Amino acid sequence: MIGSYLWNLIIGGLSGLLAFAFAFTNANTFLTSLTRGMISFAVMFLLTFLFRWLLALIIQDTQEDDLDKAQKASPGAKIDLQTPEQDIELADILNTSPAQADEKQAFEPFQPPRLKRVDKSGEQAVPDPALAAKAVRRLTED
Repeated sequence: MIGSYLWNLIIGGLSGLLAFAFAFTNANTFLTSLTRGMISFAVMFLLTFLFRWLLALIIQDTQEDDLDKAQKASPGAKIDLQTPEQDIELADILNTSPAQADEKQAFEPFQPPRLKRVDKSGEQAVPDPALAAKAVRRLTED
């Protein structure tokens, strides 16, 4: 734990004296004021004890984490920020020559098949602008 019981006594005593003083100045009897002061002392004594205990747990955990990090050098903890030379190309990195890369596959843009409206008879129907406008109106409805 952090500190000693002296902290509990000091904080509890100060809160007990303040509670006694405030209770006595508000026209309470001596016994009522003393009771309120003792209750305040006990509550603050226990709260200070709880606070010191939690603080000790937090500090102990962080110290253990620091020790673990210092003892273990995990992979990836050290980062090498060197960049490769400018003359290395992607083909060199992939262990292929530029000629082999061109032979593998030439670029072809994607050309999806076009949709066509077909009549019941199987012939391609003539596009109707009124039908297209009707479809657009129907799709935009909420």
